[in-house]
Amino acid sequence: MSHNDRGRKNTTSAAQIVHDIGRRVADQGGDAYLVGGAVISELSGRVPDNYDLELHGLEQTTVETILGDVAGHEPLRMEGRSYGVYRLTVEGIDIECSLPRRDSKTGPRHPDVTASIDPFMGVAAAAQRRDFTIGAIYKHVLTGQIEDPTGGRRDLAEHVLRAVDDRTFADDPLRAVRAVQLAGRYDLQPDLRTLALLRSLVPETVHLPPERFAPEWRKLFLKSEHPSIGLRLAKTMGLYRIWSPELDALDHIEQDPEYHPEGDVWTHTLLVVDEAKTRSPQELEVHLAALLHDTGKSTTTRTDERGRIIAYGHEQAGCEPAQRFLERQGFGADSVSVVTALIREHMTPHTLYREKDMVHDGAIRRLARRLSPATIDQLCVLASADIAGSSLPGGSRFDFPSGDWLRDRARALKIEHQAPIPIIHGRDLLARGWKPGPIFGQIITAAELAIENGRTETEIKDIIADSPDPDFALSAIQKE
Repeated sequence: MSHNDRGRKNTTSAAQIVHDIGRRVADQGGDAYLVGGAVISELSGRVPDNYDLELHGLEQTTVETILGDVAGHEPLRMEGRSYGVYRLTVEGIDIECSLPRRDSKTGPRHPDVTASIDPFMGVAAAAQRRDFTIGAIYKHVLTGQIEDPTGGRRDLAEHVLRAVDDRTFADDPLRAVRAVQLAGRYDLQPDLRTLALLRSLVPETVHLPPERFAPEWRKLFLKSEHPSIGLRLAKTMGLYRIWSPELDALDHIEQDPEYHPEGDVWTHTLLVVDEAKTRSPQELEVHLAALLHDTGKSTTTRTDERGRIIAYGHEQAGCEPAQRFLERQGFGADSVSVVTALIREHMTPHTLYREKDMVHDGAIRRLARRLSPATIDQLCVLASADIAGSSLPGGSRFDFPSGDWLRDRARALKIEHQAPIPIIHGRDLLARGWKPGPIFGQIITAAELAIENGRTETEIKDIIADSPDPDFALSAIQKE
C-alpha cells in the first residue's frame, strides 16, 4: 500500500469517527460542527489531515460520555478539560472536540486566560473567539450545512486573511506565527487592518515559550506547496527583526549577478525554499536548512579587488545564527544538528566535484561522518535546490552534475542515507580474547580513520587477526 493510499485510509477512518460523534451528539439533541482546518481544506479541494469539532447544545458531562464511548480503546486526552477541549487520535489522524466558550484574558501570559464554557451560546457567538475568519466557517457534520457568521468563505475564495475581532485578537501573540503558516498553506494575504494587528503582536512573541513556535513552522513547511508565501509575510510583519537579525538582513545583501541573476540573498533564499519543498516535500530539516543556508552571507559578503561580490566562509558563519534561530523556535537538538550540518556542508558537493578524479572513497566517508545525523542524500537535495534557486527559468545552472556524482559515489559505499558503519566492532576484538578497555574505542576510531585515508577493509581486518595484543593492533593500524 502506498503512502497516499495509507493516508486516504487513515483519513477515511477518522472521517467515520467524526460522523459517529456527530450522530451520537444529534441523538442527544445537540449539533456537531466541523470548524477550522478541516473545513478550510475541504473548501480548498484538499483532504483534511486533522479534524476540529465544536459540539453545541449538550452539557459537558454528556459530551464526555459520548467521546469516551467513541474513543473505545483509543486514549481520550483530557488535558484541556477546563477549556472544554478533548483530543483523540485515530490511525495517526488527530480529532479535537471542543465545547463553545468565551475566553477572558486575565494577565500578560498565554496561560492567563479564563474559559467560560457555554454549550448553548450558538454558532455566531462562538465564532467570535476564533482568530481568523477562514477558521470560523462551520460545517454541520451530518447535514453538511455551512454556517459562516464572519464571512470566512468569501475571504478564503478571495485569498484574504482577516481577523475576526480586533478587540480579542491580541490576546495570543502566537497568532502572528499562525498567520504565517496559514498564508503559506492557503495562499493568503492579510488585509491592511489585520496586517497592522499582526505587526502589533510581533514584539509580544518574545514572551512566548519556544515550544509553541515549532508546530507552526512544521505546518508551514510540510503543508504548504509554496512555503515562501508565508515566509514573505513573516518578513513584511517584521518577525525576523525580532528572531534573527541575520535572516532579516538578507534582502539588503547583494550577490554576484553572474552566479545569482535572481538578485539579493533573500530573493534567492525564497526560491531555494520552494525548490527544496518540491524536491523533498516531507523533509522538514531540509526545508529549514534551505531557509537558513545563506544567513552567513550577512556577515561575510564583501566586494573584492576585482569588484566582484564574494562571501567566502558563509557556510560556517551561518551555523551559529541558524542554531540560535532554531532553538528560539523550539526545535530540538536533533533537528538543530541536522540543519547546521547541512548548512556547513552545502557547498561541499561542488568542491568535491571540481576535484572528482582525485577524490577517493575515504573523502566521501568523511563527508558522511561529518554530516551525521544529516545524510548525503539530504545534502544533495539542499545543494540541488540551491543551484535551482540561483538560476533563471530554463538556465543551464538547473543542471546539477555534482549532486548526481556524489549520490552515485555514496550509494556505492552504502552511505547515501546514513553515516558509515564501523568496520570493526567491540565484539571483533573480544573474539580475539582481548580484555575490553578504552583501547577498544581507540582501535575502532583508528580503523575508521585508516579507511577514510585509503586503506582497505581487508587490510584492517588482517591486522586485527594477526596482532598479538590490542596495543600492537592500534600501532599497526595507525601506521601510514
